[in-house]
Amino acid sequence: MSLGCARNAIGYALLGLLAAAVPARGQGSEDVNAGQFDFSLPGARSLAMGGAFVALADDATSAYSNPAGLIQLGRPEVSLEYRGWDFDATAIDHGHGFGSPTGIGLDNVPGTVFESFPSSTSGVSFVSLVYPRSRFAFGAFAHRFPKFETTKDIQGAFFDCSGGTLDTDTEPYCQALVADTNGVDRVQPKEQEIKIGLWSAGATLAVRLGHGLSLGFSGLYYSFSIDSTNLVYSTFDDPFGPKDPAKLDLMSTQKGDDHAFAWNGGFRWSLGSLVLAGAYRRGPSFDYTNTVTAKIAHIGECRPEQDCSSETVRFKVPDTFAAGLAYRPIPPLTLSFQYDFVQFTDLLGPQSSGLPPSAGRTLDEGLKVDDAHRFRFGVEYLKVFSGGQALSLRGGVWHDNDHRVYFDHDPGTGLPYPQYAMLFPRGEAQTHGSGGVGLVLQPHFQVDLGFDVSDLYKTLSVSTIWKF
Repeated sequence: MSLGCARNAIGYALLGLLAAAVPARGQGSEDVNAGQFDFSLPGARSLAMGGAFVALADDATSAYSNPAGLIQLGRPEVSLEYRGWDFDATAIDHGHGFGSPTGIGLDNVPGTVFESFPSSTSGVSFVSLVYPRSRFAFGAFAHRFPKFETTKDIQGAFFDCSGGTLDTDTEPYCQALVADTNGVDRVQPKEQEIKIGLWSAGATLAVRLGHGLSLGFSGLYYSFSIDSTNLVYSTFDDPFGPKDPAKLDLMSTQKGDDHAFAWNGGFRWSLGSLVLAGAYRRGPSFDYTNTVTAKIAHIGECRPEQDCSSETVRFKVPDTFAAGLAYRPIPPLTLSFQYDFVQFTDLLGPQSSGLPPSAGRTLDEGLKVDDAHRFRFGVEYLKVFSGGQALSLRGGVWHDNDHRVYFDHDPGTGLPYPQYAMLFPRGEAQTHGSGGVGLVLQPHFQVDLGFDVSDLYKTLSVSTIWKF
């Protein structure tokens, strides 16, 4: 297997972060597009209302979601959230694309077959303290995004490929093994272990301008870590056979700990029963090191246990713009609408592919990612009891269009580069449903429960608010 092809087959470790979870060629789209961070707003109340919270922004979690809302608080508040996440990473594991299987060895399944690799994590995800005054509000907070950890064992799918080879740098850049397989190429088997972490801490200032208008600003410090290992196995001696642990071809590692600063800002304009709001969250950038090492079965210029390449990779967290509207048709009922634009195209920056010139240009031109357009709706009904207790019932729904990295190709042939058409298939949009309850047990103590579910993601949150 060529070094350029291998390092790309196990690259782009973070390109879905981004969700996420990002440019690091060498890790397949199954890492890229499955390793997405959850960038939903903190707080069980926000989660239960489908994330349509920018216009409400009326508790201590607003320090992150829309700091302009903090001016609404009547007394100091402390907020704490515990959140659990379950998510499925999907990848093409086996099968035969762009043609029919040969029936030889493992090449006996028509079409490509996706496998699911479940992952879960939980922990304290958000804590904040807000101190309001008559015209100003001050706050501090810490926010931990879910730590993405997963392991995968990929068999490697087959696909038809004939014509030019990667060695001659001619389209469609087949691997050399096709000369012995009558035009059948293969995604090499691989094992992957991925660990990615991200947390932030910040300080917030909100100011009341008058006539129901307020502005807010947060400065944030981010800490990022990645520790991933990817093993690619050679099948050149047995193209249709299973993975042989003794034929380790290449090992790629992505490692790094980095820090960065960014900011959030927002406005909120209250017009009686109607509220308009907007927020902007600037994504930070981080660097990490991608190293490719030749192993015992590697054939090429690099000798076994020699580092073939080591490069610094830049990961940019996407910027987010949000616009929201909240409306109370009657005092107990609140309707909230929100539109988010997440600039995932920030992820596709210029990178060194390690491929020959023509193949590298074809890859760069073919890799695409769509920005996210998220539409959110939430509803809350409040019932107040004598003694100051209250019960809130909440629900929500939101739509997330597909924003996986994909390779733009002919669906019948995979041209111009079938290998990357297999590694970077298109994904599917996700529709999320959410719900939850809120309980005011004492005048100054509130507990909220929320959940959010879709085909690939499940989130459960418990948060509390103390007023003093």
